[in-house]
Amino acid sequence: MAADKGLDGAGAANKLAEQATAKASRALFTVGTHGGTVRASPAAAPHACACSPLQADLSYSYWTASAAKAGTSTVDPGLAPKKLSEEEARALQEQQQRAASGAGTSTSAWNAAGTFEERDATEWAKGALKAALAAAAGRKARITAVTAVSGHANIWFIRGSKRAGFEFDIDASWAVGDAGSEVAGTLKLVGASPDDLDDIEPSEVKVADKKAGREADEAAAIKEARKLAGPLRQALAAFYEELKQR
Repeated sequence: MAADKGLDGAGAANKLAEQATAKASRALFTVGTHGGTVRASPAAAPHACACSPLQADLSYSYWTASAAKAGTSTVDPGLAPKKLSEEEARALQEQQQRAASGAGTSTSAWNAAGTFEERDATEWAKGALKAALAAAAGRKARITAVTAVSGHANIWFIRGSKRAGFEFDIDASWAVGDAGSEVAGTLKLVGASPDDLDDIEPSEVKVADKKAGREADEAAAIKEARKLAGPLRQALAAFYEELKQR
């Protein structure tokens, strides 16, 4: 009986050892119910990697790489890059040439339907605007320089229709008279846009270097400088037409 009891005690010890092993295994990996992710328990398994085998298997890049390596990939062969045929290459080249030759006058190649496209023409517009306004001159007054241009210009393609617009604040210098008796000054054009090409007026018209004894001449020069409104409107209108041809 003593031997039987000893044998029973050994069996019980084995049973307890098996239960402890099973408990340790369950603590090693905990399977979540959301998404089937597997997390390793750092305390139970300090040697476990940060990415579990199941997480790696669920990764698309891991799956495709493993499948390709094993020769069992089911990725659509049509997705793999392929060399263009001579006919396809020629058609692509012709398309690019048409897009380059029509740049600014038509929609881009990607917008063949002409639904909506916007182009920024600000940098070109600033240079063109300075050139147009610098040539403005009245009966006695003339623009001598365009000193600052700030704002924006854009071209839009909307359902096959081309439109252009701009809005700029402009600082310019003017002069009246000859070199010996010249009166020089500055003026501004604020918010110049296609909407007010017919009625825009220069503002802050003033003499740059006032001198004693010529007040009458300076007042007369300011009146002449204000008359530059007409030539400035014409210059803006010419610039607008040029912008629409971009």
